[in-house]
Amino acid sequence: MRPAPTGSAARTRASTAIGDPVTADLCAAIGLDALGGIGTGLTPTFDNRQDPPGCSVTLSAGQKPVVGLSVFADAGVPRAATGRTTRTEAGETVYVYPFEASTGRCEREIDARRVLLVVDSYQPGAAKVDRATACAGTDAMTARLADVVNSDNVPRLGLPSPTVSDLNACAVVRRAGITSLSDFAKGALRSLSFGVGCQIRPANVFLFVNFVLSSTRRPPGSTSTTVGTHTVYAVSTTGGFCSYFSAQGQTSDRRYEQIALAATATDPNTAPAALCEQTKVALGRYLDAAGLR
Repeated sequence: MRPAPTGSAARTRASTAIGDPVTADLCAAIGLDALGGIGTGLTPTFDNRQDPPGCSVTLSAGQKPVVGLSVFADAGVPRAATGRTTRTEAGETVYVYPFEASTGRCEREIDARRVLLVVDSYQPGAAKVDRATACAGTDAMTARLADVVNSDNVPRLGLPSPTVSDLNACAVVRRAGITSLSDFAKGALRSLSFGVGCQIRPANVFLFVNFVLSSTRRPPGSTSTTVGTHTVYAVSTTGGFCSYFSAQGQTSDRRYEQIALAATATDPNTAPAALCEQTKVALGRYLDAAGLR
């Protein structure tokens, strides 16, 4: 078993109204029962991929996804917007935003101590999202979260020990020398998701490092490949978007911790020719620097 990270590679756990947001089990906090009455004949299911600190749910009519719902924990403040209103739920301040028909968004934000819980809806496919369904979904999710936060009863993820979530992602990126790769050269680093994620921003691409929990070891539709001594999985390798995953330990409910690297060109027509290969190399360097398999 690898040792837990130390020094700059170790992520400092945040102290907020939901504890450390990265290790908060927001899916368990919500529960599918809170969303069971949304829409007509719709069934809520947790998505196979979850990105802590957050949770995503899909409401489906049979096999057809109708609307997606999500919450993620942010360190920022409520965004200003025309038509924004506020209300109080379970003692928590909730910011309410107008429905956006073009995107299917019906955003709500819970402004809790040192954490902003952003609840939103989205289109899971090409079909338009119904306003009543989307807003009923985000309202129900918000109400349940506000109650859990106010009662100081947020469940925790059953993560392995040590866990990938202990890593300070940007510190590992620096140690790995990822910005010495030509496509990511001189990239500015920005810590994301309370330190468990990192954005690398050179001139014409974005590279993201994310912590993922997945119900499967291998992402659906992926191709197995190797980089150095590591077996990794490629999901997208064309069109100016590249994504690679590495599976690590398992949670107590048998999900897999994963490190995900995704690169996207600001203009797909001028994407660097070696972007996907360098994204794979970057993942290998990250795994080496973090002492991961």
